Amino acid sequence: WYEGTNYANPEHQKNMLKSVIDTVNEFKDEPYVLFWLLGNENVYGVACNADKDPDSYFKFANEVAKAIKAVDKNHPVAICSGDTLFLDKFGKHCPDVDIFGTNAYRGEYGFGYLWQSVKNESGKPAFITEYGCPAHAESLSQAESESMQADYHKGCWLDIEANSAGHSGAGNSIGGVIFEWLDEW
Repeated sequence: WYEGTNYANPEHQKNMLKSVIDTVNEFKDEPYVLFWLLGNENVYGVACNADKDPDSYFKFANEVAKAIKAVDKNHPVAICSGDTLFLDKFGKHCPDVDIFGTNAYRGEYGFGYLWQSVKNESGKPAFITEYGCPAHAESLSQAESESMQADYHKGCWLDIEANSAGHSGAGNSIGGVIFEWLDEW
């Protein structure tokens, strides 16, 4: 753990792949599984080298996706990236990952060019794996803070909807998950 994960290290790859496949085998028949999600902002390089060697990271993620599909043909595989950092590497190295997921905190008006960027670089559906904002704002009253939070969430959701199939945007949005329900920070 101290040295962090090296995505080019065969031993690290073997251990991670075993852990993922064990998890998939254990839970693949549960009715609540929508898709398998790999990672969580790995591209930022916290406890790993994905920020320094994104090619190895995304190549390995693609190998994991293929291995998952070999044991579970009923669920798609997604990745959870950090915004659109190294999106070009994802597009190049992850043909077997079905969904580009990302944690994105861009503001109350949504996600901007994220949708079109994902479409251009990979042609994949996009899912916002985290978005939101805390309700606590030191300079505002509780009612004003909660109203600001509601506006932020609404703006993001409207952008997610506008970029889903059949709407005016990029057509590749498949949803999102609000992360900020509590003021944990």
